[in-house]
Amino acid sequence: MDEFRRKTLSGAEFDAVCRRLEELRPDLSQTSGTRTTSRNREKGGDQHSAHLEGLARDYKPDVPPQLRDGERKLERMAKTLGLWALYHRGHLHVQGRAPREQVLVVTGDENAGSS
Repeated sequence: MDEFRRKTLSGAEFDAVCRRLEELRPDLSQTSGTRTTSRNREKGGDQHSAHLEGLARDYKPDVPPQLRDGERKLERMAKTLGLWALYHRGHLHVQGRAPREQVLVVTGDENAGSS
């Protein structure tokens, strides 16, 4: 599913898709779901985290993938179901809405490298 065509899921849709992911991959254990603001801060989460809206979950595989290819397979499976997904720091993070936009700020001499 194309990143730009993926829609924001309602809470009920997100729950249903996560249940399907768990059925397809019973080796995944949920380690995080909906968070309070204070819990999100404790976990080092972003202030705009989808966890705060109940639209994000983290899963840890019983046996972590040994190769990046295994991580990509988990990401692809989740994305095929309509989730945004990223495998990092030993867990699969999925969410039911697009990640917030980030602004890249470039500093330095604007004329560097020009002649």
